[in-house]
Amino acid sequence: MRTLYLILIAGLVGCGAQEQPKLEETSIEETESVTKNSYMSYGSKIKADGALKIEELSVKMQDKDTLLIKLEAVINETCSKKGCWMTVDVGSENDMMVRFADYGFFVPTDGQQGKTAIFEGKAFRDTVDVETLRHYAEDAGKSQEEIDQITESEIAIAFVADGVIIKE
Repeated sequence: MRTLYLILIAGLVGCGAQEQPKLEETSIEETESVTKNSYMSYGSKIKADGALKIEELSVKMQDKDTLLIKLEAVINETCSKKGCWMTVDVGSENDMMVRFADYGFFVPTDGQQGKTAIFEGKAFRDTVDVETLRHYAEDAGKSQEEIDQITESEIAIAFVADGVIIKE
């Protein structure tokens, strides 16, 4: 028993005697530069390289109904209920809806507007019916008056992403 106490005391003294590692100071500039180049990943892991600017999509889709592609765009809105879709700015008056493959992942529900996203998957021409458009408007937190004003289907280029990264 006495030996056990001696071992415990020696261990405690030995642990206290170890020099504590010094923490490195990081300047604000270094922290910001790391943040500027960091991405949060959702769904399948993808890399930023090789992404086309969203403005190039219409040219690539000109004679196609479906296209596998990786795109970069600015987020305009995300689903405020679950983060199960996002809209991105395509440079025209309509945004492009980006949904996520098999409802298999979500993005944050707020704070993403204006951030750059890179997403990889399938772009396709789609007819979106009134009921679905109203559902999206409800998810986006639109007023009942705005929802009721949706009375026609839309033909648009839509996107189903396998993976998304959002620049922090």
